[in-house]
Parts: sequence; structure tokens; C-alpha cells
Amino acid sequence: MGTFGTAGRDSCVSCSKGMYSDVGKAVSSATCKPCGAGMYGAATGLAGKDQCSECPIGTFSSAVVLVTRKDCLECPAGKVSMDFRF
Repeated sequence: MGTFGTAGRDSCVSCSKGMYSDVGKAVSSATCKPCGAGMYGAATGLAGKDQCSECPIGTFSSAVVLVTRKDCLECPAGKVSMDFRF
């Protein structure tokens, strides 16, 4: 999980940062899914959404493929974010 293999390769390929795969014996990069809005994946080869990290309190993101905590945006003045879920 967290990787996929394609024909002609001698090893598996990790899903990119910001993505995860919870599929065993995956044969395509199509099994790599985005961590989702309000979350980021700082490492390659994440094996489940539970390995993605939440944007910290006071930040948010509607983008679905974030690769670092710095990709989370600060809430504008007068707005708060106490929970990453919408």
C-alpha cells in the first residue's frame, strides 16, 4: 500500500506527496488518492488517509493535494478554523 507497480518495472513506485493509496497490489497510479481538503501529505508512499496530516487550527485549505503544512492558508481576519472538516 502507498505504492503501485506497472509492467516492465523492477520495483514499485510510491504515490506522490499529498497522495495516498490504501489498495494492496496496485497496478496503476490511479489508485493514488488526494489527501483531501484541509489535509496534507508531506511524505511519499502514504498507505492510508489516516497518514495524511490535518491543517493546524487557524488555517485551512480547499485544495485537495497539499504537500506541506505551509500550503495551509491562515484564516482571514474575523474568521476562525477550529476543525479541518467542513
